[in-house]
Amino acid sequence: MSVSCGLEWVVCLGCTRWAWKRLTYIGAYDSESWPPAAPADFEAVPRVCRVVLANYDTDLNNPKFAPPGHGYADIDPKGIVKRATYADVGTACPPYLVYVDHAHKEIVLAIRGLNLIRNADYKVPFPPFPSLPSLTLLVCLRCVPRKCRILNVSLIRRSAQVLMDNKLGMQMFDGGYVHHGLLKAAKFILERETETLRGLLRDNPGYRLVFAGHSLGSGIAALMTVLVVNNRKEFDNIPRSQVKCYSLAPARCMSLNLAVKYADVIDSIVLQDDFLPRTPTPLEYIFGSILCLPCLLFLICLRDTFKQDKRRIKDPRRLYAPGRMYHIVERKFCR
Repeated sequence: MSVSCGLEWVVCLGCTRWAWKRLTYIGAYDSESWPPAAPADFEAVPRVCRVVLANYDTDLNNPKFAPPGHGYADIDPKGIVKRATYADVGTACPPYLVYVDHAHKEIVLAIRGLNLIRNADYKVPFPPFPSLPSLTLLVCLRCVPRKCRILNVSLIRRSAQVLMDNKLGMQMFDGGYVHHGLLKAAKFILERETETLRGLLRDNPGYRLVFAGHSLGSGIAALMTVLVVNNRKEFDNIPRSQVKCYSLAPARCMSLNLAVKYADVIDSIVLQDDFLPRTPTPLEYIFGSILCLPCLLFLICLRDTFKQDKRRIKDPRRLYAPGRMYHIVERKFCR
């Protein structure tokens, strides 16, 4: 009797410990062992965030969603040479803009994130949400570099057509795997804008070519960077060191070997507990499932609890957030 009671207590304590660790785990733990980021490495991120946010404001002189602090003070509206709206791109990709930053000698192509205002964009009955800039972008604008940590890791239709156009191992690319729908969107934008970017590079010699995106747009921007790096002849042989991507709240869009291979040209910025770059659930399942999202995430989490990490990591088809990771730590447990 005493032995059976003792075993019951051991099992209960073990389950309680497991539940406590699961329920109290926060994003700050992910980067505890990472070295601090150098301020110079992170300096461009708030500025790039503002350019991405400019997609939400058609008139920067009278903005509706001005970033906190200085607003769009460091963005010259005359520097925006092109805007592509939903009317221009249809369901092939999110809206984007091309901006020439003469102050920092950069040519920026910035892509907005997923639009949650249109129910028709999804195959599940989500309620409408206002098309506001994400909290990730707003926090990036006021974060302090010393709070950021860095790790060099081997780390749809406006909408559903882009986001859900993928299956595990569906798209091979450059010796690895990428998200099929995001790659198609990246090719679509490059086909439209190669001449524009090439002309701007010729008119502004020595300028960097920067791709930036948020959420859905982050995956597209990362894959555009990969395409440009592999086809630099189309851009007057621009040096690899002059091409850069900033992926904000990054989507999991490429396999681990590609994430490492392009870590020198792609920087991913993750805010605190952002689930998009962490979730093991493929993006197409999240928005295409008939189950409620919390139920789906719980089932995936429960499955992965009993699956060895080595087995998951060894799957070459598994997609990861791209490039080098920066983690913005705003808070820690019970603080």
